[in-house]
Amino acid sequence: MDKPIETPVEAPPNPEPVPEYIGKDGSLKDGWKGLLDEDIREEKSLDQFKHIKGLAKSFLYTKKMVGADVMPVPNEKWTNKEWNEFYDKVGRPPVATDYNFIRPPELPAEHYSEKVAMEAMELFHGLGFTPKQAKTVFDFHNNLVIQALKAEQQNRKLEAQTAKDDLINELGAAYQSREHLGNQALEIGCKGATPTPEEDEELKKILIEDYGANPWFTRFMMNIGKHFAEHTSEIVSTVPTPGDLQQQITEIMSKPEYTSKDIKVRQPLIDKVQRLYEQINKSKGIS
Repeated sequence: MDKPIETPVEAPPNPEPVPEYIGKDGSLKDGWKGLLDEDIREEKSLDQFKHIKGLAKSFLYTKKMVGADVMPVPNEKWTNKEWNEFYDKVGRPPVATDYNFIRPPELPAEHYSEKVAMEAMELFHGLGFTPKQAKTVFDFHNNLVIQALKAEQQNRKLEAQTAKDDLINELGAAYQSREHLGNQALEIGCKGATPTPEEDEELKKILIEDYGANPWFTRFMMNIGKHFAEHTSEIVSTVPTPGDLQQQITEIMSKPEYTSKDIKVRQPLIDKVQRLYEQINKSKGIS
């Protein structure tokens, strides 16, 4: 019996070789993004990956970041609501007064304004400042004012000293007596000038500060001293000069009782010397 004729079976064509996109060492070869879905192949951020390890680390890091408090990046299109939410997240206090600005002790009260401080707190709050940022700006401004006041005070002292030196050269030996009489005129003029003795002292303090810092006021007091010297009055003639006071001190300290071992004997004399020195220093303090 004849065998049936078998139809020859064609051999399947050889399959095209599949490109190798990942090396044996894990490196990513050119074209590896072809393995990805079409909608993400062109992502530029994928170009940074050269090894499968880097891709894996990035994936794990992203997983850790999921649920973390990620801060959005501000942009000019943000609404006021978005800006305020951002400021609150970065640490802005709930209300402006929480900055709690306080006048530094070195800054005189007359150079500090509570109203301006409040306006600054409101401004800083509107700008989203954290307490640390607000305090930095606040301190910077106050330090500028403090340094300016110190420089002004130093200049006034220098001007006053220059004026005093000029007067000493101009008046010679007459300077000390005019200074003394001018100081006594100041003492007499302030006594009873205000409703209370405390206010008298405050007035004298103000004039003393001017006397020590204003060259023209110094000349004014010298001129008063001159007129008192030319028209001596019973009041002025009875007022001891610094030389008179020093003479009294010398006389007291030369007494045996001044060095007595008995404190009850010695103490009254010590107290009297102290009072005399205070009178001398008070006179010198306004020159």
